[in-house]
Amino acid sequence: SQSPVEAKLAIASVGAMALRGCRPWWGWSQEICPPLRPWMRTIMAFVDSVTQDGERPFMTVARQRQLWADEAAFTGPLLAALRDGRCALTRIQFSQRPEPADARIDGLLFRLFGGKEALSADLGAAFAAHRDAAVPHLVGLALDERLWESKSIGEGWAPIHAVDLLGDLGASEAADALVQTVARADSEDLLYDHALLALCKMGGAALKPVLEVMRYSGNRALKLALAPTLGLLGRGSAEACHVLMDLYNTLSEREDPGLVIMGLIDLQDREAIPVLKAALRNRRLLPMDRDEIQQALAAMEVLV
Repeated sequence: SQSPVEAKLAIASVGAMALRGCRPWWGWSQEICPPLRPWMRTIMAFVDSVTQDGERPFMTVARQRQLWADEAAFTGPLLAALRDGRCALTRIQFSQRPEPADARIDGLLFRLFGGKEALSADLGAAFAAHRDAAVPHLVGLALDERLWESKSIGEGWAPIHAVDLLGDLGASEAADALVQTVARADSEDLLYDHALLALCKMGGAALKPVLEVMRYSGNRALKLALAPTLGLLGRGSAEACHVLMDLYNTLSEREDPGLVIMGLIDLQDREAIPVLKAALRNRRLLPMDRDEIQQALAAMEVLV
């Protein structure tokens, strides 16, 4: 729904955020108006390349100049793409220096393609022993949509196993990737449910990327899907409580209030008590939802 002018301002903001050490949100390149998406993707890729995935701000001029010299093979094509107004992704990707894969990690990853029963306790322990080296590769498996199909190698189970491992390993650095998986997967797919469960396993460490969706995204379905997860991750977070209350108060007649109520119940925040009380009068709630609200209020020693 953004106008081109608003979109251009958003793109300019990405560069300004990088200069201030702020990390651009991954969803902007997907939710911005379609004509501006190639530009946004190019600029976000550029920011990623010179700020270590957007996590590190630009440094002193002398240090930054040296970094740019070291990255010249990669930044050259990016700058050319910006000048030409085109985003030649293949050219940019092939200009990157590939990092050699660890043979041990390769062997472990290969075993994940063995179907539904491939992820054994022994294999999980092996990944845990090489956690730091394995996590980036597991993220790659989780986000590779070519592997999500049942007709793919591993019958679609490799990314599911990867997601489960990221949750078991408590890989909070992969929380963004798990949120992206939820955003892109079909809600009927096993991968979708496993990604949500993996986020819950990470606890509060996964709170930030979920809050970013609530703060920046215009995708209401995604926000509703993440509401119960936010309730579990956000205990003790005032922002999580305010986000869920605002989401409930802005629900349309077509949106399911039960998902947001689940989040508010799991949050266990007394500030949400007025909203929970009011929800008891919501005719669209299922009897089961009302029972859970009453139990939650009773646990907080609130009379209804």
